[in-house]
Amino acid sequence: MEGASVLMHEAKVRGARRGITLVNVMMLALISTLFLMAASQFVTGSLKAGRDSRSNQQVYAVAKAGLDEALSWYRKQPIKPVKNFDIVSAASADTLDQQIGLVKEWEIDSTRHLWARFEVGRDPNAPIRTGVTSKGSRNTALYPVATYPTYYFSFNDGIVPAYSVLDWGAQDVSFQRGKGQAGTVWLLRSKGYTFRRTGSATSLITSEPFSLSTAARKPIQKIELESEVVLTNFHPHEAALYDFNDNADATQVVSHAQCAITGGHVNIHGSGSASNVDVRVLDGVGFNVWCNTGAANVHLTDDAGSNLFGPSLKGQGTTTNPNYVSPTLSDQIRSTFEVPDIASLKGLADYYYDQNSPPPAVLPQMAFIYINGQSMVANGNQVIFDGATVAGVTRPKLSGGGIIFVEGGATIDGTAIPQRWDGLIFTTGYYHQFNSSRITGGAIAGAHAIVHGESSKVAQLYYSRATLDQVIRQVRNYQEQRSTLTVVPGSSEDIIN
Repeated sequence: MEGASVLMHEAKVRGARRGITLVNVMMLALISTLFLMAASQFVTGSLKAGRDSRSNQQVYAVAKAGLDEALSWYRKQPIKPVKNFDIVSAASADTLDQQIGLVKEWEIDSTRHLWARFEVGRDPNAPIRTGVTSKGSRNTALYPVATYPTYYFSFNDGIVPAYSVLDWGAQDVSFQRGKGQAGTVWLLRSKGYTFRRTGSATSLITSEPFSLSTAARKPIQKIELESEVVLTNFHPHEAALYDFNDNADATQVVSHAQCAITGGHVNIHGSGSASNVDVRVLDGVGFNVWCNTGAANVHLTDDAGSNLFGPSLKGQGTTTNPNYVSPTLSDQIRSTFEVPDIASLKGLADYYYDQNSPPPAVLPQMAFIYINGQSMVANGNQVIFDGATVAGVTRPKLSGGGIIFVEGGATIDGTAIPQRWDGLIFTTGYYHQFNSSRITGGAIAGAHAIVHGESSKVAQLYYSRATLDQVIRQVRNYQEQRSTLTVVPGSSEDIIN
């Protein structure tokens, strides 16, 4: 009996072990199944997120294209500032719907029959449309009249309510932004859509018009972007050289031999040592120097033996300089560029260059150029204009004209390659101009300025109001204030998943 009991006990133990093993196997199978399901869901979710991300980027790009197209329209207008944002053209190449404003559609993917559309609302103060028949009959279906003030315009089939005043139309916000002239700053809003059409022919734009409600053509995604476009303006000082913030330098302007600074004035503001201003020039006719530390600190010397244009030199020390603004950079930026700070100025530049994106060997012409010289470590945290090739990189040379703003110091060196520039050069740091160089317009410096030539290599800095006026007319234009670009809250929507 004892043997039988032992055998029965061992059988029970083996059975229990088999049961535990079976449970373990089932648990592992369950865990594996859950893991596979989680992995599958993760992959599916990742793919969907990837598709959503691409779709979001796509519809964002569509709305941004509307803002870019509107900016292009502003820039093309012959009269500036622009007083009304109103696309007046029957050609669909300009807009598909004059009542809305700037409207365009194009095919994105012919395989999926995917299309894009943007709408930039017209100025509510623009004239009410009359006699417009192109695609106007579907306007009220897109934008119900009840949501807008009651205006009317006429079609061939009679008088129809219009939505001439859009609550999201372009707004002139010039006075709200502190500008003194209407049309200087515009707030624009662009609606972007992606949607499907059954075919791919261009005629479908007319035969299958975009709809917010028709299931077959209802938008897949939509988004609204808004941004401001600003008319750049420039008010340079009436001076060949304006030095506004140089309190720490003993010698603020040194115009050495073989240097010509003419056509205007040199304006110095600081409290350096007794040698505050030391000027020796070739061409000194009508040359005036203002220094707020008094006449005793102004030293004018004709360049003995090289007097090419006559010794008419006039030095004046006074604290009542008519061109004086203030010693602060922010005040100088507001006075010269009509923007509140350096960040706003950067956002309005036609071209921006720094260490990672250095200026090209030949600078763009008749443009507003912003250069961050403080980031250019290889150049000693300054911009060097000399056209030299160093370590396989060709530095820019000055040739042509425009307006240059340098964050930091700038050196213009015409020793090997002559430098020529028509327009304004503004530096927040020092301004150094050496040898064969000619700047016609003016220079503004936030630290000491040196203009120096050697032998026959004359450094010339001329103030010319006529040259500045001509350059400003060509450079002045509308720019997007990039810091204002935002997504309108609540506007981004996946309408059909």
